[in-house]
Amino acid sequence: MACVRKKKLNDGSISYRIQVKAKDLRTGQFVAKSMCWRKPNELTEIQTKKELQRVCLDFEDKFKKQLNGMLAVDNDITFIDYANKWLEKIKNTRSLNYYIKGRDNIRKFDAYFGNIKLNQITPVMVQGFLDEMMAKKYEQRYAILKRDLTQYLKSHCIKLVDATRNSGISRSIYYSATVGNGIRIDSAKTICSALNLNFDEWFDVKVISRPYAKETILKLKRTLATILADAKRQRLVEHNFASRDYIAPIQGYKKEVKILNDKEAKQLTGYLDKLDNPRYSTLYGHKTRRTCRPWMERYRLRKQNNDYSKICARYSRIWNYHQRTQNRKFKTHNIHAR
Repeated sequence: MACVRKKKLNDGSISYRIQVKAKDLRTGQFVAKSMCWRKPNELTEIQTKKELQRVCLDFEDKFKKQLNGMLAVDNDITFIDYANKWLEKIKNTRSLNYYIKGRDNIRKFDAYFGNIKLNQITPVMVQGFLDEMMAKKYEQRYAILKRDLTQYLKSHCIKLVDATRNSGISRSIYYSATVGNGIRIDSAKTICSALNLNFDEWFDVKVISRPYAKETILKLKRTLATILADAKRQRLVEHNFASRDYIAPIQGYKKEVKILNDKEAKQLTGYLDKLDNPRYSTLYGHKTRRTCRPWMERYRLRKQNNDYSKICARYSRIWNYHQRTQNRKFKTHNIHAR
């Protein structure tokens, strides 16, 4: 039974101090806990008595459940606070990479769910969060090399090994920059600092805006489902609204496929013919067959059969038919050299 003490505050309002005791089943000792409840001004005496009785019963019942392990945390806790408690709990049981990913995902949860309580999470909220993340785009900033860095190293008699050792940048980043790929801006500035170069003269900054990948959305969904499943095991929520029973399947966006034209495909096959090692030509032919399938199929047939004139005659008829039916997918698995 709760012990209630009434107190009048300086501003004229009335506050009640509620103290309850419960027996700890593990130790057999009684433990006390207290709280304060302020009477709303709009309540009458009879309404205040009923409301005070309800608050005392709820507080005592909740304290007993928490004391004996029937309720791990307060069921009025917000979703973000519970997610942070879950994160600290897995810190010593999961890998560091799993912990870091969970921490980053909770930061994204905080921007959407805010101060929503854990027991107020609904399937509409979860689906709305996933839909917002799928529609959201993020920006990536890259530094692209616009001058010949390899020629600069040769002209200044600088070895690549010495350049990588002095700057602390791996060789793969140097090679990626020299072939025209984008690298991180801080890596580009490190290269310029090590070689005494002007960043604006050697690199261009390119900003790419793209939506989140399907796997990124799936990772957010898995983390959200894991947190709610843990809350369900502790009887804080009745259902895991992030499970597949409530959430629609995640649909990823389609990436644009670059296809070589007729001229580019001819240049590629000519380049493959000049390679000395046949393994390279086979590898490049396999990698690029999807982007220039007709010409790469001709190249494959030419490697398999020495009678190239018959192959070209047969393949020309197939290629002309393919040009007339561009709306159909071009299939080459029935093509055999005679």
